[in-house]
Amino acid sequence: STPLQPQSICSEYREVSTKAINSPEFAQYLKDLDTDMLILSGAPVIKPEIFSVPHWACLNLHLGIAPQYRGEHCLFWALLQGVYDCLGCTIHHVSSRIDGGAVLTQGLPAIKKPPSETSLLWDCAGLGGALLAKLLDLSVKTQGLPKGQFPQGTGRLYRYRERKPWHATALHLHQLFGPAISQRPTRILRYYEVTDAP
Repeated sequence: STPLQPQSICSEYREVSTKAINSPEFAQYLKDLDTDMLILSGAPVIKPEIFSVPHWACLNLHLGIAPQYRGEHCLFWALLQGVYDCLGCTIHHVSSRIDGGAVLTQGLPAIKKPPSETSLLWDCAGLGGALLAKLLDLSVKTQGLPKGQFPQGTGRLYRYRERKPWHATALHLHQLFGPAISQRPTRILRYYEVTDAP
């Protein structure tokens, strides 16, 4: 089958470099589009001049359970540390605090056998996409999105540079000799009521 091209699913397609994403020019571009919603995933830190532009919301699909695990490689760190309740994804409002905005929903994918980091990334991305689609449907119906909630705790921010090559060996040893991960069904946590939407 022919891969779906961005131009075929939207009226206008524009690539923006990570260096230009916080520029005044891009902010003006979003304003000129009369943007209702901005959706991020794996993006660099976004400045308020950008995430405050959309009328409804600026959302982030974070591969990790925030705020407990914020920043980068969050699934890896939760797996290495044996915190299996934090193997999931979070959709939250973007704020000035990295992965620290109000949470709308979290998803923990089903686990039937000991997962790898790669399998978790795929599972969480797929589940996150499905949850995001539901929120988009809600936003169209209500012309906005709920405010969400701030779960208890501040968690920790993980930086890209913290992950070292030897951590892969540490994870392998943990999976061999650490506590076994139990099977679980898919779990969805929602931090809003439909009536909370504007």
